[in-house]
Amino acid sequence: MAKAEAQQEDPAALAARRVIEQQREREKRARERAALGGLWSRRDVFGRFGWSIFGAFSLVSLLAALRSAFPRVLFQPPSTFKAGSPSDYTIGEVSEKFKKDQRVWIIRTEEGLYCFHGPRP
Repeated sequence: MAKAEAQQEDPAALAARRVIEQQREREKRARERAALGGLWSRRDVFGRFGWSIFGAFSLVSLLAALRSAFPRVLFQPPSTFKAGSPSDYTIGEVSEKFKKDQRVWIIRTEEGLYCFHGPRP
């Protein structure tokens, strides 16, 4: 029966009633926004939280991809080398034979050989 009444109603009156209802709905939404006092809604908070997690994950992934482009290889001379036999060094003397190449001073005493290593560049 409500359908029959709606069909009998004037289209101009129906349009005017819709405009009034839309205006009431706009006023209701404006009151709700004013009642919040500028705070974010729950949807805003969870939306921003989700996007921040996604952004952080993307940033970490990008940094990991960039880090993998650089190898972890140090181009330094080997830390071991052959210095010769103990008879090549005189007792009580500091040998600077490998000072320039290996940054090493070799000292022979009666007890044995000692080696002092300088800092690498």
